[in-house]
Amino acid sequence: MELIHIKEEMYYLHQAVNIGYIKNNEQGLLIDTGIDKQTAKKAAKLLKEQGLPVTDIFITHAHTDHFGGAAWWREHHNVRIHASPLEKAIIEQPKLEPIYLFQGVDPVDDIRNKFLEGPPVTVDTQVYEGRQTIAGIEGEILFLPGHSYEQPVFCRKGVVYAADSYFAVSYLKKHRIPFMVDIEKACASLQQLLSLEAEGAVPGHGEYEQQFQQTVEANLNWHQQLLDEMEDELHKHSVQTIDALTTAFLNRKHISITQLSMFLLYRTAVLAYVKALAGQHKAQFVIQDNQWLIKPL
Repeated sequence: MELIHIKEEMYYLHQAVNIGYIKNNEQGLLIDTGIDKQTAKKAAKLLKEQGLPVTDIFITHAHTDHFGGAAWWREHHNVRIHASPLEKAIIEQPKLEPIYLFQGVDPVDDIRNKFLEGPPVTVDTQVYEGRQTIAGIEGEILFLPGHSYEQPVFCRKGVVYAADSYFAVSYLKKHRIPFMVDIEKACASLQQLLSLEAEGAVPGHGEYEQQFQQTVEANLNWHQQLLDEMEDELHKHSVQTIDALTTAFLNRKHISITQLSMFLLYRTAVLAYVKALAGQHKAQFVIQDNQWLIKPL
């Protein structure tokens, strides 16, 4: 973990999952917390060494790698926590993520792990789009859904703490099929990022970039490539189940998984791409022989 100064009072803690930070005199705003209490402890120690206080936490979305450390911060530093309405519901009831991944069924223990279900924590304030002041720090909040359901991001003085609205190219190459819940909204969010007059952006996974637009364009191209490949895979069969398509697409992308949790995450992403194709009238969901099937058009 490395504390990187962006400009003036703005920083970020660079690690596998970035944590943003903005200082305002005796107050300080943390943007996301990392995955667990160990990460939170490291961040707290590093910030304390630099004389940077933390009084508030802005959580961009309810994935454990972004909010899993919040409960530790609340217990040890009595911080105020801010999140959007739907993300708040999951942050406060984190079992909801394994529930929805397990199709609404009470989830098996295999998927109730720290990667999918972080410690619950109460959110003090709900945030909405527009100008808002948190910890005495005025910023513009944008909702950039796609990777998550709302995903508010914090913008200040030309710097966008962009969370997982886009990914570093190295991250895309590593994971090949990024986790998504809505591809059309993800692409709209990427277009919104391109429209911003910003000096630079910090993604949730990657490094701060002044020319972040190039990486955003790469994300758009990545999604389009996956949509094209998904459409091609669909046309290999007259109909197929989402599980069969997930397996075929994992094999096509040379992804090997051995854990149920990973299969469910990839399955959700595959379904998000299929939903986008259905919205483009290139695929259709049908019920046939008591099966839920996907039909290419």
